[in-house]
Amino acid sequence: MKSHVTSEGFFTLQHMEWVQHMFARKSVLSLMSAALIFLAPQLSLFAQPSGGVQGELQVGPGARALALGSAAFVALPGDASSIYWNPGGLDQLSRGSVTLFHTNLLGGATYNYLGIVQPTLTTGTFGIGIIRVGIDGVDARDESNNSQGTLDYSHLQLLFAYSKQLPFNLSLGFNFKISRQALGKQTASGIGADFGMLYAPDFDSEFLQNLKFGLTIQNILEPELRLGTTSDKLPYSIRFGAVKPFLIGGDGDAVNLLFGVEQGDKSKLHLHSGAEYVYRGMAMLRTGISRNDSSAAQLSFGAGLIYQRYHLDYSFGKFFPNELTSSHRLSLTVDFGHSREEMARIAEDRRLAAIEKEVIERQRFQRNLEFQNHMDAGKAFYDRNEFFSSYIEFSAARQLDPANEESDSWVGKVNEKLAAEQKTREAELSKQAQAEAAKQEVRDFVESQFKKGMNYFEAGRYSEAIQEWRRGLERDPQNVQITRWLEETRKETTGRIADMFRRADALAREGKYLEAIQILQQMENMGAGDGTAQKDVQDRITRLQRLMAYQDLYRQGLTEYINKNYVAAVGFFAQALKAEPNNEKVKKYYNDSEARANARVEDFANESIRGRFIQAQQQLQSGQYAQALDILESIQKEQRYNKRILDAIDLVRERLKK
Repeated sequence: MKSHVTSEGFFTLQHMEWVQHMFARKSVLSLMSAALIFLAPQLSLFAQPSGGVQGELQVGPGARALALGSAAFVALPGDASSIYWNPGGLDQLSRGSVTLFHTNLLGGATYNYLGIVQPTLTTGTFGIGIIRVGIDGVDARDESNNSQGTLDYSHLQLLFAYSKQLPFNLSLGFNFKISRQALGKQTASGIGADFGMLYAPDFDSEFLQNLKFGLTIQNILEPELRLGTTSDKLPYSIRFGAVKPFLIGGDGDAVNLLFGVEQGDKSKLHLHSGAEYVYRGMAMLRTGISRNDSSAAQLSFGAGLIYQRYHLDYSFGKFFPNELTSSHRLSLTVDFGHSREEMARIAEDRRLAAIEKEVIERQRFQRNLEFQNHMDAGKAFYDRNEFFSSYIEFSAARQLDPANEESDSWVGKVNEKLAAEQKTREAELSKQAQAEAAKQEVRDFVESQFKKGMNYFEAGRYSEAIQEWRRGLERDPQNVQITRWLEETRKETTGRIADMFRRADALAREGKYLEAIQILQQMENMGAGDGTAQKDVQDRITRLQRLMAYQDLYRQGLTEYINKNYVAAVGFFAQALKAEPNNEKVKKYYNDSEARANARVEDFANESIRGRFIQAQQQLQSGQYAQALDILESIQKEQRYNKRILDAIDLVRERLKK
């Protein structure tokens, strides 16, 4: 019996016995050797001269990567396949994504990949991927073509990835991975780790802008496949790549050029390169080439399509120089979740909502506490027959909660008591009037003034009430009724004035100018202290009214600015600045409106401005909107009315809003 694989791809019984003998030794090397014997007709292309047994996983997932020369892809993170190619670049992804990859290999073997990545706002990006290469139902026969059964072979690798952007435009990451190989019922497994790095230097040269470098060391912690008491380590490999994008026009067209080298443990140096043409950020054509100094070049081709959050990629080419036919490779990537910019905005919205809720709850609690304090004080005064003070407290409680039935009921009770007291006093005055007919006119006048004052008092206009009562006292200085109401009103309003000052100041600090003005006007009606205090109240009302006018001008200016009526916006913002000349936000809107109102088409003032404008366009095309906006705003300060610069700023701001 011969000791080699037949040309038909079957195995002799002698081979079956030899493999069984190897399995009995429970050696990892025996297991892998047996795998190569049984699968030679199907998987011989994976037997690379790199040492170890990891060849089939070195193919790598992702139709885009395979179309661009494989190892050159380490500098271009674009989807969840970067978990394999360069975990250091994962934190460059702006939102979560899932990538599916499939290709058929020679002899019925398949290569499948599933990867998921999820960026966070501050702690980096996490990813998980799973790779499976395998073939089922390999038929083993002897020289007489008698079936000796079938065997299944698979190589499974589970990867857990993490990446974090660091200062100096550097991103680092790593994979922790679990490898498992199986041939029939025999298995070997081990754990390992990969290291990845992505560096995007900030070159001043326009030609070198947006250049990125990637480095991956696979199996920096070499997986040790164990079977029984023996083991074998999967060898390491180093991949280095660079990518340089070139923008074409301003509609999203670009060309990405990639270059990479790969050196494995005991393997030859491989060179990789690729090129990708991007049409308006939606459709791509790709080609790549890989070779070493002892084999023919391997060409690959591919295309891609992006629709909303869906990315479909296709690649066609050979995995190894001696492969007879080319393979079709297909990837589907679906983006999900919020981008980092959206996550930051959501977090800020939640923080502001929490603050707003806290303020509302605090105000509600304070209002309820004030209401209850007034009610308790009013009841205490009522129990002591101090009905006037009781009336003031219950009236204050009713103002805080007009819908409260309890405060209305108490106000009614106090009014009845006050009315009874009034009747008693009126009876006494009537007896005096009958006895002193000569003083009737005085009494009538005093009564008239008292009623006028009471009308003002009931309306909350305490200042006018005091003035009317003072006129009555001028004619009857001994009038007990007016004197009592006047003294009680002054006494009660003194404390209220200080409290109302504090409330008005607090509302003004919160920007509630109208409510603050209403309280100050109430203080005017109450007669807020002496002349100095009255002037202070009037000055505060004037200042708050000016602030309200400023807010209205700012609101109108902002409306015209949003509607792009820049000439009108300039007028409103200019008036707002007269009220608040040091407000930086209004100054910014005024300057933006004035620049756009006078914008004109003109050449760039110098080459430095032109170069930075091109750099901003490149940042815009690569989705780095904040960096693009910083550049555009800096050159707009040097060429204030350049319409191209202003239009670009407006475009970037719109992108940031989205």
